[in-house]
Amino acid sequence: MTFGAHWVGPSYAWVRFAMQMAPVAFICLFGAMLEISYARKFREGNVENAVCRMYVRAAQCYVLYAITVIALFIAGRYSVGYSLRTILMIGITPFTDILKFYALAIIIAPVLISIRLKWGLWPLVLAFIMIQMAHPLLEIVRYTSVEGKKDYIGPIIGFLYGGSNADVGAPSLIHGIALVCIGIVLGVATNAIFSAESQKRRAGWTWFAAIWAVSLVVSIFFWAETTDVLQKIVTLKIRNENHPFYYALGLFATTTFLLICIVLFDIVGFTFANKIRFIGTVSLFTFCFGNVLLYLQPFGPPAEDKWGPTLLYAAAIPIQSWIFLKLATVKNPQTFSVAGVVQSIMRIANRHLDSVTKPAAKYVASKVSR
Repeated sequence: MTFGAHWVGPSYAWVRFAMQMAPVAFICLFGAMLEISYARKFREGNVENAVCRMYVRAAQCYVLYAITVIALFIAGRYSVGYSLRTILMIGITPFTDILKFYALAIIIAPVLISIRLKWGLWPLVLAFIMIQMAHPLLEIVRYTSVEGKKDYIGPIIGFLYGGSNADVGAPSLIHGIALVCIGIVLGVATNAIFSAESQKRRAGWTWFAAIWAVSLVVSIFFWAETTDVLQKIVTLKIRNENHPFYYALGLFATTTFLLICIVLFDIVGFTFANKIRFIGTVSLFTFCFGNVLLYLQPFGPPAEDKWGPTLLYAAAIPIQSWIFLKLATVKNPQTFSVAGVVQSIMRIANRHLDSVTKPAAKYVASKVSR
């Protein structure tokens, strides 16, 4: 999108189709991470420590989001006023609203984990289903701004539930939280698959099979003429409407991808992808500084023939993330070396974020641990 380079034909449409499944996969994996990484700490009684860590991560997401907005201002794409509104979460960014979503989703996450531990998985499953079924009702309360005037309300409503014409990219906050809920279920199922107890393993596979089958059936139900579906996916029409069809397709793709990875890497034991696992480790850095590179690119507006910049940035963004990981993991670096400076900045930032978020984290922990 940044450079506009593409080829003509159905193969490009299918590539874009696959790329549009990524937001659902990212958010579902975020939900699975909550179960795998944090629910265990809740069960062990380390609720306050877990919530403190989560809220520091939420603050990191917000700071990284603000950095991307500053980059848009430096690039001359946003005014001072709109930059400030966007930093206050009432504006729109081209690619990095996902960081804004993560910041808010992590704040809500302790409540979701508490619900899962107290009442099981069905409340989360029902929440996901009910939000999808509410699509016609949300369309009824859709807000349309007056053409030609500044729209202060539309971006907020669009981000909260997708009900505006402000061109806010989906998933909305409530649809994203629905994906987090189903992601927690997938995390539980993944843990169960590797349990020593055969009953738990069967339950894990059953959850996977049920989610995969239902998402496939719903996708088939909404699938019409293939060319029309591809066109609506590529142009983001179905996605930005927060239509249940998009979430069914995304959930089918996510569960299929997870099952393939579990079979290949955990059961069969393939290791050929180990060298690119760093991408997941530094995903927040990539969401921020990868997009900063795109916002500050010097190659001008999009054009079909801009393959040079496209390929250059396709290589530069992961290389940048890999370099950051290497610098951040150097042991005992010299104080004024590049690694030393990077790690010092990270320590100072995290220390301040911890002091800012700790009161709220302690309060929330005291409530969800009851």
